[in-house]
Amino acid sequence: MNRTLTATFLAVAYLPLTSIVCAQPAPQDWLGTEYGPYRTGTVSGVWTDQNREELTTSYYGDKRRVMFQAWFPIRENQAGQPARYVEDSSLFQSWVHDWLQDRDILDLQTRSLKNVPVMPFTEPFPVLLYSHGANSPIFTGTAQTEFLASHGYFVISVGHTDDGAMTRFSDGTRYQPDEHPEMPDDPDVMNRSQEEIYNWQKENLQDMYDWHVRDLSFALDQLEVLNRSSGSLFYARIDMNRVGAFGWSRGGATSLQATLDDSRIKAAANLDGSMNGRPVEFAGSTRPLLLMESTESLFDLIGDSESDPEELSASMESDLWRMFRLSTGAWYRAIINNSVHDQFSDFALSSPVTPQGAAGSLRIRDITNAVLLEFFDHHLKNEPTLPLLSGESSFQELQVIREIPQSLD
Repeated sequence: MNRTLTATFLAVAYLPLTSIVCAQPAPQDWLGTEYGPYRTGTVSGVWTDQNREELTTSYYGDKRRVMFQAWFPIRENQAGQPARYVEDSSLFQSWVHDWLQDRDILDLQTRSLKNVPVMPFTEPFPVLLYSHGANSPIFTGTAQTEFLASHGYFVISVGHTDDGAMTRFSDGTRYQPDEHPEMPDDPDVMNRSQEEIYNWQKENLQDMYDWHVRDLSFALDQLEVLNRSSGSLFYARIDMNRVGAFGWSRGGATSLQATLDDSRIKAAANLDGSMNGRPVEFAGSTRPLLLMESTESLFDLIGDSESDPEELSASMESDLWRMFRLSTGAWYRAIINNSVHDQFSDFALSSPVTPQGAAGSLRIRDITNAVLLEFFDHHLKNEPTLPLLSGESSFQELQVIREIPQSLD
């Protein structure tokens, strides 16, 4: 009943919950063992948007800077050095380094080679933009980004400077925000009801939400330039006519909103993110939408006794159903039973024990990846069937509600 409340608290001030963890094999396996037909490469960097002043700093002339990391198919015989899960943890807040060290993944190698060319002599690859969760580094969706790249996508994680747990950029420039509403800290959150938190976000963070969508659009602008530049690593390797977006938690809501704000984005998926009053909830979308949800009860997590969970849940459900009702594209709600919010990101994957009452995080990862791949293959690559999202075949944990307008059948 409360599944739509999942992201409200965790989007306020996210830290990986030490009580939400999962049993797993050797560290190199938790990113996934079921990969597609392509080997993958990765490259990262930072772009500066000369047309936008930084939203969160008071320094005059400080332009918006966007960190990024891309994953993409490479040649089968490509030589190179395996990329680490995170190349430089010192770019981020201290808890990020502590988390990586505590989970013994500080030096974890991924399956991707760093700074190598995109696979040549094939058709250009469709683009998927990834938007991370609140106060989460850009690499914390690698279980999805690397997997999708291995299936023939150019996937790029777009860092939202104000919400990416970062302290400096890769060129050494420090990031010191001082011009944005502070998110309530943990003690403050514990003293607020969920209804107060939810309303606070709706009222105070819309400008930041809009900035995050602009970050995605700016990344697409940069890719268009690089795709046309003969000296670029990405020259003529990206199909800018087939673009999708997805993300976890706050980033998932950003992805759905992007379908309303940027016509280049043809489909979007939200991994367990509360919409928090974004305009797409009140207007709907013309693009295919996927909402994947956990069954975690938010009130069980934080012990909120002041809010009426039924009332707040009904309000959020009403907002979601209005969005779906007004949407003219296909939409799908995919609920994974016995799952929790963190299991749609890398945070739970890297932890040593399973959340009480939850399915294994590796299992949730595999279900999430399978559904995402099917959704984007269908809507960006014109794959004709949707066995999971149509119910023709399924995981036992998966429930799907869908609506496909007759004109799209």
